[in-house]
Amino acid sequence: MGGFLPNRTSGGSPRAKVLTRKVASASGVLGTLGLFGLKAPVTYAKAGGSNNLTLNVATGVISATTAIGAGNTQNINGTATGADGVVIPWSLALTAEAVVLPPPNAIVGVEVMGNLLDLAAATSPILAAGDPILLPTNGWVVKVTLADGLIPLDWSKLVVSMGKQGFANGAPTTRAYTARGTGLLRRAWSSGGNHLTFLPAGANSYYVTLDEQVHQPDVDVVFTFAAGFIEGSAQIVVNAGVVRNDSRAYPKPKVRILTPPHQRMTAAGTLDVEVTGTHRYPRAGRQWDKVEMWARVAGVDGAAAGTQVMGRSAYTPEAGRLPSGLPAASYRVAVSGAGLADGGGGIRVRVYPFVGEAWDSWVEGVAFPSALVEQELPFVRDYAGKYSAVHAWVNQDGTAGAAPAVQVGTTADPGSAASYANMATASAAIAAYNNARGGGLAHNDPDGGFIMLRDVAGSVRGGNTGAYSVRAATTGGTLVPLHIVAASGATSQLCRMRGELPDGSAPASRAISRRVEFHNIMVDSEGVSSNVNNIVVDGVTGSVVTGIANVLSHMTLWDCDIFERIGSGSANNAIWRFGFRSDVRVEHANVTGAAGITGAGYMGTWQVTQRMVGSWYHNDTIGPMMYPVFAAGCRFDNLPIGGQGQITLAGVHKVDGHVFTNVETTVDGNTSSAIALCGSEQSTVMGMGFANVFVRQAGAASQPSFRIGGDGTLSDMTNIDMHYCGSDGGFDAVTPTRAHQAKARLNVDYNDQGYLHKVAEMTLLYCAVPSFNTKTEGFYAPETPVDVPFAAGRFYPKGYLVHDGNATTASRVWYQAVAEMPLSVAGDLPNPALWKTIGQVNGIPYGRQPLRTGNWRMRHQVGHIGVVMAGDAQGNSTLGDATAFLPERNSRLGAIAINYSDWYKAATGGGALSSRGDYRPKTLAVDGVDSPLLNRVPAGRAAMPFDLYGLPRLDDGTGAAGVRERAA
Repeated sequence: MGGFLPNRTSGGSPRAKVLTRKVASASGVLGTLGLFGLKAPVTYAKAGGSNNLTLNVATGVISATTAIGAGNTQNINGTATGADGVVIPWSLALTAEAVVLPPPNAIVGVEVMGNLLDLAAATSPILAAGDPILLPTNGWVVKVTLADGLIPLDWSKLVVSMGKQGFANGAPTTRAYTARGTGLLRRAWSSGGNHLTFLPAGANSYYVTLDEQVHQPDVDVVFTFAAGFIEGSAQIVVNAGVVRNDSRAYPKPKVRILTPPHQRMTAAGTLDVEVTGTHRYPRAGRQWDKVEMWARVAGVDGAAAGTQVMGRSAYTPEAGRLPSGLPAASYRVAVSGAGLADGGGGIRVRVYPFVGEAWDSWVEGVAFPSALVEQELPFVRDYAGKYSAVHAWVNQDGTAGAAPAVQVGTTADPGSAASYANMATASAAIAAYNNARGGGLAHNDPDGGFIMLRDVAGSVRGGNTGAYSVRAATTGGTLVPLHIVAASGATSQLCRMRGELPDGSAPASRAISRRVEFHNIMVDSEGVSSNVNNIVVDGVTGSVVTGIANVLSHMTLWDCDIFERIGSGSANNAIWRFGFRSDVRVEHANVTGAAGITGAGYMGTWQVTQRMVGSWYHNDTIGPMMYPVFAAGCRFDNLPIGGQGQITLAGVHKVDGHVFTNVETTVDGNTSSAIALCGSEQSTVMGMGFANVFVRQAGAASQPSFRIGGDGTLSDMTNIDMHYCGSDGGFDAVTPTRAHQAKARLNVDYNDQGYLHKVAEMTLLYCAVPSFNTKTEGFYAPETPVDVPFAAGRFYPKGYLVHDGNATTASRVWYQAVAEMPLSVAGDLPNPALWKTIGQVNGIPYGRQPLRTGNWRMRHQVGHIGVVMAGDAQGNSTLGDATAFLPERNSRLGAIAINYSDWYKAATGGGALSSRGDYRPKTLAVDGVDSPLLNRVPAGRAAMPFDLYGLPRLDDGTGAAGVRERAA
């Protein structure tokens, strides 16, 4: 059954739809009316036309009581009414064509192909004519062989149906999916002209590209050729004898645990744990079918609990403190410790995707702590109360009271006399109390304790009043955290930790070790001297560490404010060299020019690997040194993410399994830093996930909004999802200029360099990208790596180039990594299992490089749905051009829409970064025009429960591409 879509608009009403359609000369259902851009649900009414034609007023299905004679035309007309009362008249003329049976054995054979080979047709600087070129076509190219003399007319009439295996409520199931033919497979481009020719498949055979992937576990693969595929033919179905040469496995979910580690589970109840992430096959406003979790202590597993609900995270409440103003989406499970022993343990996660195999954190992850996906979330089961709360209050003036004492069983302020001089002495007092606990509950540490800091009247930023300090190292928790708390329960400048000591003595760094949680504290580094750090990690010795961060430490900031500045030309970092940090509803900013603060700004959280939820990072003027492994419900304003745009510390941590959901970034495009969410020298195997992520640029300079495997990428970029993402380059012209498009460009899956075959695969669902760039087959660009000698002790991704360090350039031996490697050792370099020797000519690597076709899946938009583009950075808006950056095909339900002014209700143009705009798509009923972003999400296939700002995503077939749903 086809859909009746308008092919022109005319008539008395400016909204009237006049449609024509050819149908088979048959009775029964002929087709279905569209939604006409109206708000669902839409109802229909027949006003006139042939009595032979009937209309279902609820569904828009049109049927014929008796067959329309071949060559005859029958008419029907009426109205369509949207849920908001908007009415559009329509008329439809149906012309019947004769049904002709296909000739016997019209389809001789069908095959689902694996990877194919082409031969270079011409010589280039890195190719010789006849060089074999690998085409990564596994599972998305099919070979169709027809009987002699038959000519195919339209490859879009090929539909491949398949059953993909997955889960429903955690139980195995098979779901129906379809792939459609999009055209013939072109040859690899090695001379320019080859782009216009197709890869030969043999006599009467054709290599046909599909818009959806066939996976090796798929079942019931059936080829259907619609009527008219061969001139005059009826439908042809091939459901037997299909040859399967494909071998591609299902993609895995990308999963991150939002809940900070080292939480305490008490006998009073369960511990709520939240996870988020993405997957290639979302449905029904959810990324996965179901999530299960269970606790494990001392080798014993507790009972599993699960949920199918993906909803608003409790860490991003609708009411109360939320600096970012953005919701995060998560699955939340109440994990029980019933039947387990007390002590440290881990919470493990199992994800059941709608399509694919179950994902288990213990199998897929690595040991905690890591920037990669971890095997489990550390927690402590404490039903006996070994770590029950002990409170120690601190006097802000640094003077101990007459009788300082810890408080047990109460959070009431004991007054100055019972308070401690500073946090170090308070921490020691908590440890002493814990060590004296009876009943086998003693532990000589401050774990679980609370250091209480009072508000100080008259405290203002820029002065010394109201700042707490610690002269010696404060020993943090080793099993569960030590808590440092603003007693008022609200974040304000009345309760602060500062980089300059309140007594006016020389500024000093505060050293706080191991596991600490801060609650409602303002942390600032407003000292007048350089290199003063407020909170640093000191290992176990009390001295500040240097070099790479102490990975055994972990800090969690709950509802805190962090303000930083530069003094005397160097950074005063608020938090320095702390290994891992979780931010929950944190505001982290440079405060230049505010509240008496002067000097340049610096987002100086240095060498900290961060987990971010509901937080806001803004007003940086130089560049941060923070490395998020996930961000959910966060804003990044006027700053890049990571050094030169990389997510994490290049050469130390591997970028893999990272997730960004509901993230908004505004950037000054005039800055020199790359505006990117992933750098070029990292490789993904676990994958990466982006959902509801928006980047907006102001300024005249050109930087990409997204760079994921961009220029110079030598490494694999696999299993990457982008759902509902978008960008704006600060332009508002009807037809964007090349410069405007360039500023909003999505640079993805480049294949313009590489001696080895590089896999570049990501999937875009419902994205709105003004400028879409993917470089392919740079066979005229020889590889020219920078002068990089091998160095032991760092991670090298597949594809990375190094040399042996020979001081004489011409004598150097160059190597390229052939596999993913952990931190390397000196003996690795000549190992052929890890490195390929690629020779040298005058010190420059050489050799034929015919493997630059790894991004063909991206170029052919395989698996992509509802992607709306305006063009590429070169100003092109034509698909299939070998010299352009645009893909070969449109995605299913995708479009090239150059009238950018029709996209959004109120894009901000080139205005100030503080002007956020209104990026909801326009609608005919409200704005006089339907945005091209509308109706890009198939019914039942919405990927998220809500948009960037929390508006529910539509799942009825009218959902919008981009970060915002249509206006209510």
